[in-house]
Amino acid sequence: KPGFAERAWQAVELAALLGGEITRQEWREVLGGSGRGLELLLTRLVDAGILTTRDGRFSFLTGAYISALTARASRHGRLSAHHERIARWLLGAPSSVPRRARALRHLVETPRLEEAAALLLEVLPGIHTEQAIELSELLVHKLDASPHQTSSRRAADVRINGLANALLYGGHVRRAQDVLQGLELAQVERMGLLGPYQRLSARVLLYEEDYEGGIALLEPLCMSEGEVVNTQGMETSDFARALQTLGALHQFKGDHEQALTIFERARLLARKQGLVHNDAGLCYSMASTLLSLGRLKLGESMLHEAIQLMHKLGDRLGLSSCADLMGIFYYEQGDFERAAASFERAMTHAMASADVGAWISRENLARALLKLERWERALQLAHEIELERASRGRDFLFLHHVHDITLTALTGTKQWKLWEQHWPAAHDAITQLEEMEDPSAEGFLECAVRLHALGETLRAERVIDALVIRFHALGDAAALEVLRPHRALIEDA
Repeated sequence: KPGFAERAWQAVELAALLGGEITRQEWREVLGGSGRGLELLLTRLVDAGILTTRDGRFSFLTGAYISALTARASRHGRLSAHHERIARWLLGAPSSVPRRARALRHLVETPRLEEAAALLLEVLPGIHTEQAIELSELLVHKLDASPHQTSSRRAADVRINGLANALLYGGHVRRAQDVLQGLELAQVERMGLLGPYQRLSARVLLYEEDYEGGIALLEPLCMSEGEVVNTQGMETSDFARALQTLGALHQFKGDHEQALTIFERARLLARKQGLVHNDAGLCYSMASTLLSLGRLKLGESMLHEAIQLMHKLGDRLGLSSCADLMGIFYYEQGDFERAAASFERAMTHAMASADVGAWISRENLARALLKLERWERALQLAHEIELERASRGRDFLFLHHVHDITLTALTGTKQWKLWEQHWPAAHDAITQLEEMEDPSAEGFLECAVRLHALGETLRAERVIDALVIRFHALGDAAALEVLRPHRALIEDA
């Protein structure tokens, strides 16, 4: 143990809390050392084997030193003050989103929890989803334990706009629903948070495909802009997001014209208030709706406008959604090469943020690769999706079974032994299909067609017969009509 003066020990404690690799400049700025005294301290720490140095950066040799120094600061009653000092330094200019997120980690360890809550909601859109969940959970815990009465509203605010929001971005729909249902509706209304609460509850219903329920929840809130903004705890930006969610509910319900009208209203509001993030998201929503309506040129133009806005904002989640939509556009045009390239970009952007879109893009990419007969990569992606689905369980509504992709890829590579091993799982997936428009249903039909083309008539019959039995049980005459000519062709063979 080097014999340092107390002031030097405090500087080393600060460095331990700062963590990572620390430059000399950072030592000067946050630790308060300079000149010959700082160099002497750094030299003694390196000589004592506490610090290591490389390329002008210093880091602690082991985590044990960090733990010991943190405990020392706590023992002397200065841990909170250290965290606040680091947070203040990190929040100084220039202060990027990652730097502000680092500051938040320190701010939650101080009494300044109100400020920490405001900072969380500010940085939430720009940070890694799992990091957002972790920080939200930590802050909720701290606010719940706080003796200050004002923290109860902040805790509810962080639960709704922080934790539940982050969980939905991460695809944890059930967990988000549990967070929302854990709050008393009357209390939420008294706190002036009913608007954000209803908006996120409607998003849960959107993911659960209860479009009517979501619309019924949001329409009363979206009747009057002034009423919502003034009485339901919605800022103008949140009101624009509520309109966007309402539009999405109408869009998925199939009422595209109504959705477009709502999106246009929300975008007018966003532009009037200078809400660039909202404007970018609404550009994307409008592009999606226009493409669904068959207005391809206008939709493509709107999508390019959304991409430009997302680039300016550095919004990787938004860029992922745009690339995915562009991929779907190319896929439906039959340009599978460009579709695959777009899905690759979407997956890369989404993975950088741990966003649920990474898995949606992965499935889309695998289906595009099947069209390009790149069997091995499609097989690998399908395997990754099934593993993730098994690990996530029922909480994760975004991962579908992709046994049709696996079966088609095994058909393409003529790996018949593996095909037979996978058939029971694929057959089980067929028995769970609900409609012919399901990508998996279309995928299984495509697999049967490919099997027939390869002369694998018996396997083709097994796939077609399983589909026929399922849709006969559902009483779906339209689906059976689609299957009829394919079944007849295979039987004739």
